[in-house]
Amino acid sequence: MTATPGTPNGGYSPRRWTAMTGMCVAAGMVWLSFADFGVAVPTISDELSVSLPALQWANNAFSLSTGALVLAAGKLGDVFGASACWSSAWCSWVRSRCWRRSRRG
Repeated sequence: MTATPGTPNGGYSPRRWTAMTGMCVAAGMVWLSFADFGVAVPTISDELSVSLPALQWANNAFSLSTGALVLAAGKLGDVFGASACWSSAWCSWVRSRCWRRSRRG
């Protein structure tokens, strides 16, 4: 990016660090979900009597589906705006939690 003369910060948005922080937090959350799965592998193997190759397939499927959802969410954010996507995702999460609690009795 070339800086435009006379613009503050060399032409960069002052909110770029906010965007960078958000991206780092999102990447950390995705990494944590993969780490949680890795920690749960021994318990899953013992409790369900599943072989290591089957668990490797499950880990790969989880990684691939999470990556696809992240890409799809990014595209939806580009099309509809980040605020609308965040609000709809939050509402969907709350509805799923309410539905789950109502199913428990």
